[in-house]
Amino acid sequence: MFSQSKPKVSGCSEPLKALKTTNSCRNTKLLIGVPTTCKPGQFKCQFSNKCIPHGWLCDGESDCGMTSKHEPDNSDEDQHKCMNSVVCTPNYYRCDKSVICLPITTLCDSMPDCPDNSDEQEFCGNTSICSSIKCEFGCKPSSSGPLCYCDKGWQPNGTRCVDFDDCLIDGSCDQHCTNTVGSYSCSCSEGYRASGHSCFAVNGELFLFRGL
Repeated sequence: MFSQSKPKVSGCSEPLKALKTTNSCRNTKLLIGVPTTCKPGQFKCQFSNKCIPHGWLCDGESDCGMTSKHEPDNSDEDQHKCMNSVVCTPNYYRCDKSVICLPITTLCDSMPDCPDNSDEQEFCGNTSICSSIKCEFGCKPSSSGPLCYCDKGWQPNGTRCVDFDDCLIDGSCDQHCTNTVGSYSCSCSEGYRASGHSCFAVNGELFLFRGL
């Protein structure tokens, strides 16, 4: 006869009974695959206790799943925490009252791109604000002052433009990425042929893999 393992409830002598009654064990966590702590580089969701990678925080998508009451746990997208932690990639700026990052070129283009319209405010009328810093490639006014931006493949370093490692962008190449000055190139492993950024099996039977 096979024995069926019972779920464990910390501090309870009769775990199954504890789960069905309202005794003192009722609010004790059910220890079925739910970690008490998360691994380094992970975030522990506030209500579902789920562990998710730190890279999933403040990405605009709720990844914590559901709580025990079948309600969404949005603790990984907490607006207050995200406002203080989100840093936009080079050539991007963050909307004033959200965690959304948009290209600097969308500032003051007469089309509101931020949910709060913070990219199209009175500062757009200050036509002299950029002339004082002399950006190497381009400049846009913003609520925090002038912002320099650069051409594709380059990033601002003060007022100058320096090479940006395009290979750091997820999805730049299917397999192998080589950064070059102002650009990058893709290549494929043996048995695959390159087509732009993608790799295809030569004999049509090999499996595609990414990020190596």
